[in-house]
Amino acid sequence: MVGSEKDPHTPAKYVYVQSLRGGTVRLINPWPGKPVTVEQLAPTRCAIELANTDPTTLEFPTIEGAAYDIRPRDASAPSAKSLFTSAPNSAPKSYHEAVLGKFRDF
Repeated sequence: MVGSEKDPHTPAKYVYVQSLRGGTVRLINPWPGKPVTVEQLAPTRCAIELANTDPTTLEFPTIEGAAYDIRPRDASAPSAKSLFTSAPNSAPKSYHEAVLGKFRDF
């Protein structure tokens, strides 16, 4: 599961990854040309070494159930947690004259 926070006209502040099954994360570097820090947040807090040397992609192993924080090396850790919320979108989807679905009026 992947989450991030971004202000208009600026790159993402961080990328949060929660590994549901373990394995390898491969991510296009959202901060091209900048060194990146990867930190495991849970179950234990520790720094993670990137498994590749390509500056355009980030690759590192994960363990099942662990959470990871990815950010530019010169960025500070957030002082407060971000709360992600969502709501179901039950409206039809449209693109020009094409419409997928119908209005829910029941």
